This record gives sequence, structure tokens and C-alpha cells, in this order.
Amino acid sequence: MLPKQPDQTLYFLKVQYQRHESFYWRLITEIFVYLHQYHPQQPWLGVVLFSSRGVDPGLPRVYEMPRAQLQILEMEFAGESALEQQLLALVVEDGED
Repeated sequence: MLPKQPDQTLYFLKVQYQRHESFYWRLITEIFVYLHQYHPQQPWLGVVLFSSRGVDPGLPRVYEMPRAQLQILEMEFAGESALEQQLLALVVEDGED
């Protein structure tokens, strides 16, 4: 999600309903390819929304460094913060507006 202002955080949102052992490998690669191609100057945050805890395969140890820039949520527990409520609204939006 591209920010409207250049000093705002750049968000990468991924919603995952099925377990894939290579999920984080693909996600981190896609984020870093984007960063390499576009050279954004603002901070970034990856937001992962899993349908349930069992779908999360676990972050590989090699990716512990960018872990601070990943927010991992499960739908069954999400909705407590304003950000979580907005993300859930995006996921369930019917798209007819």
C-alpha cells in the first residue's frame, strides 16, 4: 500500500489462508525486490494476516533481522487495534463500492 505522503510508512500486506512452508521466503523476497526496484526512502512495514495460527509456518531463523519490520496477525485474534480493524475491513470488503 503506497502512502500518500513521502514520509509515511510503506506497507506490504499479505493475507494467507493456506499453509505454505515457503511463505516467508517468498514474502521477504518480494518485499526486497520491490525495495531494490523502486528505492523508496520512507520506512516500510510488512503486515501478514493469517486466517488462523496453524497457517503460519514460522519465520525462518535467517529472517530474524527483518522480523522487527513484520507485523504478524491471525484473523481469529485480530481486531483489537485500529490497524487490525482496518485490515480486517479490507479483507472482507466485497469490492462493489
